[in-house]
Parts: sequence; C-alpha cells; structure tokens
Amino acid sequence: MFRFTSVIALMAVVGCTEAPSVTDIANADFGSQISQSECQRIAKGQILPRLKDPNSAQFSFGTCEKRSLGSIPIKGIPVQYGYLIVASTNAKNSYGGYVGAQNWETLINNGQVIRRTAPTSDGFQIPY
Repeated sequence: MFRFTSVIALMAVVGCTEAPSVTDIANADFGSQISQSECQRIAKGQILPRLKDPNSAQFSFGTCEKRSLGSIPIKGIPVQYGYLIVASTNAKNSYGGYVGAQNWETLINNGQVIRRTAPTSDGFQIPY
C-alpha cells in the first residue's frame, strides 16, 4: 500500500512540473564546460560517503553531458541546468554481499554539485 501511495504522490508532483522551453534552454547557464574525468571525480566524491563499504564500490559511468533537471515544486527547487552524469554503483552492504547496481545522478554547474539523486530501497530516485 505504501508503494502505491508513493507512486501516486510522485505522479502528482511530476505532473506539476513543466519542461523548459527552447528559449529557456538557449538562455540557461550550464556553467563552465567540464571534462568526463572531472565529472566522474566529483560524482564519486558525492557517492562514496553514502555507501556502507566505500572500498568495495564498483563504478560504471555514463557520459557527462549538458542537461536540465525539472523543478520540484514541493521542495521549492527550480529547474536547474548543468552537466549531468549518471553513475551505476555496486557495493557491499552490512552483511558483506554486493547489493546490485544502483544509479546515482549528479548535476554539476561551475564545478559545484547543485543536485543529486540517490536510489531508495523501493527503486525510486530521491534528491539528497
């Protein structure tokens, strides 16, 4: 029941957002260009402290590319622009077993992390 309620609440929040217009994107500040290796370094720095066993982490990275992430009105977060990288991470849990790949997103603008999402136990991504 909780999962169903969570899905309905998430759909309500997502339904309130608008995609940025072509003009918004053209005028957006994505920040200074960032290399793939720098994007990966920054993302790792955000993810490792949140793992139970950071030394066991196995990473796979997507491409660091210019992107926007929609607003989250309920949290007062506007549309944000920057360079987004998705990291798939597999690490050990408290029992010493690997939990399986989980995706983390990191949005970077001028070398600073401006938004991140983390996986949850029910498969959703939440901002942190």
